[in-house]
Parts: sequence; structure tokens; C-alpha cells
Amino acid sequence: ETLINRSFSPETVETFGDAERLAYRKMKFLEADTPFPKELRTPFLPEKPRLHHYGNFELAREAVLEAILDFKDHVSAHPDMKQNHPLFGSMNAAEWTVMHARHVRHHMEQFGV
Repeated sequence: ETLINRSFSPETVETFGDAERLAYRKMKFLEADTPFPKELRTPFLPEKPRLHHYGNFELAREAVLEAILDFKDHVSAHPDMKQNHPLFGSMNAAEWTVMHARHVRHHMEQFGV
């Protein structure tokens, strides 16, 4: 199983805000290279974090690396892809690449890796 969910279309991803608000959030996110806030809460994440399901760090690391390669392959095959993000609305491959890089960095800093 990969982290790229190809089973839904961009229109089925629930977004939180009108088009103008989504575009503003996306612009602010993409132009700032600041770390994600600690204890970030979003309307689409559960109140309590889910327990990990990989068993150990090495298995989780392998899953992340596989997902990164899968994303790279997907973008190569679909360079004009667009997919909704719940807080930022429609994002292209370059925007998703920035999002993923910052998200991974957030978790690496969070876990002291």
C-alpha cells in the first residue's frame, strides 16, 4: 500500500474553506519556508494521534522511502497532475513536492532524526 491515494478524484477531497481562502493559505505556505507549528491541529486529523502501524522505525522509514519513489513515479507519469489538499485546495506536482518535503522535515525534526 502506498501513501498516494489514486482511488479518488481531486474533487472528492474535502477542502476546508472557500476558494479564495484556500488560495491564500497555499500562497502563504509556499512562500514561507518556516517549520510547521508544533502540535499542529487541522480539521481533518483526529484529536489523538494514531498509533504507528509499522512496528519499528526501520519499517516506517522504508515505507516513507517507497512512498517518495511512488510519488516521483506518479509525477513523472502525470506531470500535469493536480490534486486537492484539504487546506490549500488544488495543487500541482511542484506544489505537492514542496508540501511533502516540508511535511517529512516536520516529522524528522519532531522525532529528532
